Amino acid sequence: IGTPEYCAPEILLGQPYTANCDWYSLGCLLYDMLTGKPPYTGANHKVIANKIKNDKQGPKIPYYLSDGMKDVLGALLKSDPKKRWDVDKYWSEP
Repeated sequence: IGTPEYCAPEILLGQPYTANCDWYSLGCLLYDMLTGKPPYTGANHKVIANKIKNDKQGPKIPYYLSDGMKDVLGALLKSDPKKRWDVDKYWSEP
C-alpha cells in the first residue's frame, strides 16, 4: 500500500484509491519538506497508520509556516477526502 507516512487515510482504511489520494500524499511530502518530518510520526508503521486512520481533523500545521502554505497544507491534508482540496477541479475552472 505504500509508506504509511504518505498514504491517504482512505487507503489505510481499505477504501478505493482515487486521484485525490495523490493530492493528500503531495501534502505529506510538502509538509515533510517544510518541517523536516512527515505529518505523523511514531515508533513503527502500525502506530503511524493508526494515528492517520483515527485523526479526523488532519495533522497539526506548524505555526511558523506562511499563511499561504498553511492554507495549502490544510486543504491537501484534510482527512475526509470529500473535504480535501480538489486540485483538478480548481485548475479546470476559468
